[in-house]
Amino acid sequence: MKCELKNRTKIIDNYVHGKLSEEEREAFDEHCFNCERCSRELMFYEETVDLIRKEGETVFSEYLERSRQKTDHPVRNMLDPFSRFFTSKPWRYAIAGVSLVIIITVFIWVRPAPETSKNFEILPYLEGILSDAHRSESVTVLSPEIGETVKDRPTFKWTGMEDETIYLVILDNLGNKRFAFMTDGNQFFLQKKLNPGLYYWKLESEDDLLFLGKFIVKQE
Repeated sequence: MKCELKNRTKIIDNYVHGKLSEEEREAFDEHCFNCERCSRELMFYEETVDLIRKEGETVFSEYLERSRQKTDHPVRNMLDPFSRFFTSKPWRYAIAGVSLVIIITVFIWVRPAPETSKNFEILPYLEGILSDAHRSESVTVLSPEIGETVKDRPTFKWTGMEDETIYLVILDNLGNKRFAFMTDGNQFFLQKKLNPGLYYWKLESEDDLLFLGKFIVKQE
């Protein structure tokens, strides 16, 4: 279904930076359950902002240090102006349009994302729900099993609720929503590749939590 949301970029920016009211935030969360485009763009924006906040200054420092030892290069000429954002201004001023794409490209080129133990740390409040063995009798999950190690594009399978709309939500180990899909079937193949780490996932109906589980994606 085509997304009719207006001012999507502004709403996502305000969502990520905590500028929405509680009502507006809840409304956008609900919208993302039904809109794959907004869910995908929100995830991309959150990951990009987090990357810039944590790695931006280091990445550009390394890049410039390497560049000084090399001959002139068109990529360096293109990126040097953006590096000033990380050496003279707060990271937030660098978040704009095409600079996001450029920064991500440089980050991948300079430093492959390492597997860190932090990506596998548990989230206590979700573990608490897991330990309570919260399950709905209307749904039986077949895969992935709780704690199972899966491929980076897992398939989710369950039985029950075949004629009902179900929302499948995938969270990272910090509780951030990475994907949200609506389905009326009993399996779902994730086409987006997941980075190594611990993930939680849940099945929800319109008004109830049906299942909560977790799985691990290992570094290949």
